[in-house]
Amino acid sequence: MNISKLIHVTSLFILIFLISFQVFAQSTYYVSPTGNDANDGSSAHPWLTIQGAINNSSVVNGDIIIVKDGTYHESINVTKGITIQSENGYLSTTVISTGTNQSVFLINGVNNVTIKGFTAYGATSSWNNAGVKLVNANNCTITNNRCGYDASHQNWKGIQLWEADNNTISNNICNFNSEIGIQLYGNNSTGSDNNLILNNQVSYNNGASSSFGIQIDGGNTTVNNIRGNVVENNGSYGVYIKNGLLNLGNNDVNDKGNNTIINNNSGAVQLYNAMSSAVNCYYNYWGNIDSTTIDSHIYDNDENSSSGEVFFDPWIDDPLPVELTTFTASVIGSAVRLNWQTATEVNNYGFEIERASSLSNASNLRGQETQHGNSDLEGYTKIGIVNGYGNSNSPKNYEYTDNSVKYGKYLYRLKQIDIDGVFEYSKSVEVDLGIPAKFKLSQNYPNPFNPTTTIEYSVPQITHPLIPSREGKERSDRGVSITLKIYDILGNEIATLVNEEKQSGIYKVNFDAKNLSSGIYYYQLRSDNYVKTKKMILVK
Repeated sequence: MNISKLIHVTSLFILIFLISFQVFAQSTYYVSPTGNDANDGSSAHPWLTIQGAINNSSVVNGDIIIVKDGTYHESINVTKGITIQSENGYLSTTVISTGTNQSVFLINGVNNVTIKGFTAYGATSSWNNAGVKLVNANNCTITNNRCGYDASHQNWKGIQLWEADNNTISNNICNFNSEIGIQLYGNNSTGSDNNLILNNQVSYNNGASSSFGIQIDGGNTTVNNIRGNVVENNGSYGVYIKNGLLNLGNNDVNDKGNNTIINNNSGAVQLYNAMSSAVNCYYNYWGNIDSTTIDSHIYDNDENSSSGEVFFDPWIDDPLPVELTTFTASVIGSAVRLNWQTATEVNNYGFEIERASSLSNASNLRGQETQHGNSDLEGYTKIGIVNGYGNSNSPKNYEYTDNSVKYGKYLYRLKQIDIDGVFEYSKSVEVDLGIPAKFKLSQNYPNPFNPTTTIEYSVPQITHPLIPSREGKERSDRGVSITLKIYDILGNEIATLVNEEKQSGIYKVNFDAKNLSSGIYYYQLRSDNYVKTKKMILVK
């Protein structure tokens, strides 16, 4: 090969590489309630609105938009094939529709969109509105959202697919909407086809006369699969099949429906088949009842000769429990990391993480953790919450890091909460962070500050000579005399924050400088054989 050909081939490979890099390159941008749409969309300089982020010319197909915690008042039109996800889940990030006759999230004619981790409500002005609405949108993923959750936070429909194919709708909560929880809609020949509706909670959708949990209306080309959903307490039918192809479970132990369809209110009809074709509905839970009773709650060929049959036998005798398989705690530096796994879940709202603040509060709690009742009476306090997957028949892994611990021993437990508020405690796990080995004065945070800041310091365990107590007994467990003072730049004492004996441990003190002027100040920790001074800056 001559040199010119070699150069040509090499250049071609480089060109192909650069094109491929451009095709597969993916950028991440950020939105925050404290941002500005004139910013660059970085984590340090986020945009203010989700719509502004979508419209920005820097954002292209395949990019990711991370939405920081907060409440956003927007009706969002997604016009690019991108991922829009909250930073910390739907409990922390809410989007409220502000437009008339507008959905919260509208995906119209765009493919490959992901919407993940939002509470979406306020789309109530028309039957055509939804928390998330897909129109002619394919290969999209709508997951871990809460589209309606009580009578004051609802949409007309939770999630609606209009002539949208090959989409995955999973692990969403679609409750208390005016009409329908999840709807697959379209013309008879061009409906919504080959969609997967998986592990969603669809309940209490009962504001209108035709309030269904899940409705299939239109589509005749490929089957929509409904798996692992909880459909209960809806105003009319639980599942209403008007037109289209639907599969709620095959007669195959490896492809069970695993849906829970109970307590829906229109004449206690849990599933209504208005089509002439049959529907597979095997291995679902109907409420611990016999085949005759199940059949009486299904509207099909038995009730109307023009309707197709619904095949439901065999069924499941019990719904999936929330089965916790592992729960562990480990010390990572000065924090505690909790990990747990579930084998199956049904109706799982999430897990509250509870911690006993010290071993003295928790020492009598072992063996009581499965007790139902007021956890405050048992020495535990809530320190966080992690969203559940709703419904699942496969293992799910969870993690939570507690960064607010001091030295000492702690007990942790999980409070698993169902959608309907029923809860149960896990067994506790214990960790030991020991005690501080030496005095330490940390840098105040934040710094610079205005007008408040926090100062943290550590006190080690000091062994004292035995001395008589008031009870006449000798002891050596008295604390260490500590002072923490604030000085100005000239050395004048400004404030005394601590002046007392302290047992070994880590302490935090808040300092409020609202009456001081801007400038440099010093804070000093002093004990018998220890003195440490640090600088802090007040900026007003």
